[in-house]
Amino acid sequence: MDGYEQIRKSYEEQILKNYISEKYQQRGFEYYVREISKTVSEYARGKEIALEDFEWNVLPQAMEVLEDLRLAMISYKDLSLTWDDDFDKNEEAERLDSSNNEINYFWTHERNPLHRIKSNNIPHLDRFSIENVCDRYLKEPWRCEALDRLLIDVLVAMELYAFGDEMINEETYWLAPKRSPLKQRHIFFQYLRGQLLNATLIAMFVGGAIWIDQSWVFWLAVVPVVILMAFSVISTGALPFAWRQQSKAKGRVVDLIGAMSGVYAELMSDGPISASHIKYRLEDVAAKGVVWPAPVFAVLEDVLGRTGRF
Repeated sequence: MDGYEQIRKSYEEQILKNYISEKYQQRGFEYYVREISKTVSEYARGKEIALEDFEWNVLPQAMEVLEDLRLAMISYKDLSLTWDDDFDKNEEAERLDSSNNEINYFWTHERNPLHRIKSNNIPHLDRFSIENVCDRYLKEPWRCEALDRLLIDVLVAMELYAFGDEMINEETYWLAPKRSPLKQRHIFFQYLRGQLLNATLIAMFVGGAIWIDQSWVFWLAVVPVVILMAFSVISTGALPFAWRQQSKAKGRVVDLIGAMSGVYAELMSDGPISASHIKYRLEDVAAKGVVWPAPVFAVLEDVLGRTGRF
């Protein structure tokens, strides 16, 4: 065992001891600590980097990339549990024991992301921080295949969760217009409500004119009644077209979510994945209107410049 290996193993033990509970290690973080440390150790050995520089600069900086990615997946609420000395220990233990707790749960490929979206159980993913981690990683001189796959998986999932959450779990209010076609009231019910309102207003104008029983009032009421009747006729004629457009909008959203889920499902593999295939699939879905995070293409192009797989 040379000096690089000794430093690597010692640093691994320190990281796992100081930052990661035994249960947390079982949820994936330990794997990435070891894979990155091995990669950086091999790089330092090949470049004949001084042991002191490797121990105090190269290896810690590499681990900071992974640690920053971990922090980007923890909400402020869960992260504050580790800072609050007055927090109830029993409640803290209960939360840390939860399989969905963000501190206790490192990233794994989700087999059924749509279920999490529909359950409104969206993982916390800080877009700015994650994209910054990708930028930092691509500036490093070493490369780790395990981290390549992790970043690509997280970036694709981040957009899938964001779009799915916006379309499926949009918070709606009584008078506020709904942005998501999946949350909008059916156009036929909107039509019926509009017709009922028009009929009510027409009845009020006509009834008022009859009650006052003045000719000038009658002619004054004719104008708004004619306008309301015209609105009713126009809306009736436009109903089939509006119905068709709303159906198309809903179908388009469903198709986009399905296409995004399809790409994400292709990232679930125990073997190597072709970077060119995933890049093609992402571009194909992007042509339909999906805006993927730019760093996912940067990472894929970097992989294509090396082995072409991850």
